[in-house]
Amino acid sequence: MERKTLEDFPQMKTPNLSNNYKTLLIFSVENSEITKGGGALEFASSYPYSAPTVKFITPCFHPNVDLSGAICLDILKDKWSALYDVRTILLSIQSLLAEPNNESPLNSQASIMWPNQIEYKKYLDAFYEKNKDK
Repeated sequence: MERKTLEDFPQMKTPNLSNNYKTLLIFSVENSEITKGGGALEFASSYPYSAPTVKFITPCFHPNVDLSGAICLDILKDKWSALYDVRTILLSIQSLLAEPNNESPLNSQASIMWPNQIEYKKYLDAFYEKNKDK
């Protein structure tokens, strides 16, 4: 298996914003056939001992992202480790977006559509066109 780095995913942009209480990292996914838009990672003062909160802030149609933007990723839940850094989190998000876990969907419609990539991508085009200003 080939080891990936953030440089392998030029579509992920990560400007840093911070304040005294928490750190917010915004990421965007550009030029992707799978998803468009972006999200935020919010790091509480208890980080790295607790996982950051991750949420898409633009509409996202994906089997492992619900309609409110929450993402289902095991390393942000029961598999969290204080050893995980931002790079690990972003690479895990990128990997999940490219290869969804259809065994644990948050969006059942996207999960059902995923196996038929032609229809899925056709629906995505319509979905993102409809939601482009949100």
